[in-house]
Amino acid sequence: NKLVIGTKSGGLSMLDVSRDRITNFNAIFKIKSESQLRVMSLNQDARGYIWVGTWNNGVFVIDPLGRKVIDHFTFRTPILSIIKDRAAHIWFVAGYELIKASQAQYQLTRIRLPYVMNSLVEDTDRGKIWMVGNTDIKVRLLSVDMVDQRIEDHAPNLQAKYVKSITIDRKQRIWLGSW
Repeated sequence: NKLVIGTKSGGLSMLDVSRDRITNFNAIFKIKSESQLRVMSLNQDARGYIWVGTWNNGVFVIDPLGRKVIDHFTFRTPILSIIKDRAAHIWFVAGYELIKASQAQYQLTRIRLPYVMNSLVEDTDRGKIWMVGNTDIKVRLLSVDMVDQRIEDHAPNLQAKYVKSITIDRKQRIWLGSW
């Protein structure tokens, strides 16, 4: 009965629906910046920790029950998408890198990408992570094999100014959403 809320300028909060109470988590971040904590993406790992992707302060891993930061990975690019795969690994993109965080000890595996990607989705049937992004108005679609981390460029013949979302439906069709 709790909803984690990330905002553009209000940071991170949690709504306890059963008690109709909001708890703010901004004080635990101790950001050395004049700007507000701008939350861009959220996900929860198997331990119950919340992964918080920010605009320019990287990724924080927080323990919402203990109200403390467990880990902080510094990146100066927006973290627009964080997903958890079926094996409980956390994946996110940071600029030209796809990052896989091992659940055991939060060891990061970095996979170099040819383009900046905006959004991720797991494809359990094909064993891939799909990513979408842009170079100018050209849509870029990449996949990464979850076992050997081999990248494949799927070069769709599409144009859009800003492709922000990707999903896979029940028939295994890939859908892209643009601005």
